[in-house]
Amino acid sequence: MESAEKRTFGTLFFNFSLLVALSFLSFLCLSSPVSALDPQVPTLTPYVTDFSDVISPEYESMINGYAAQLEAATTAEIAVLTVSTTLDMSIEEYAVRVFEENGIGQRGVDNGILIVAAIEDREWRIEVGYGLEGDINDAKAGRIGRAYMTEYFR
Repeated sequence: MESAEKRTFGTLFFNFSLLVALSFLSFLCLSSPVSALDPQVPTLTPYVTDFSDVISPEYESMINGYAAQLEAATTAEIAVLTVSTTLDMSIEEYAVRVFEENGIGQRGVDNGILIVAAIEDREWRIEVGYGLEGDINDAKAGRIGRAYMTEYFR
């Protein structure tokens, strides 16, 4: 990516990550438990697939807007998925399966990002395609998640 594209991508992804984390705040306000879902790999909808119903419609709309803006500016594709549990799969295994089976990112470029939150498991994962690892490596994805998501799972 060119320097201006990297700045745009970084700024948009930071804003997007913050928005996603804030949307999980609604999880704290839920009074009823979320029913378990079969951990079969779901077909995702662009850009938010909220099976756990923890993202308010307002935040979902904002996330969709940021994700569309990010894709238009950089061609990177981003998806957010909430499930109640991954049952017998680790969050890492589940995220990789969802990422691969849904083909997040452009074919041949592998420029996708998947943010998964397993609400009842109290786990999250940011899965990054190989094409974006120069911009968001595992360490950076972990820092973003710890900074904006972990507190909502305590």
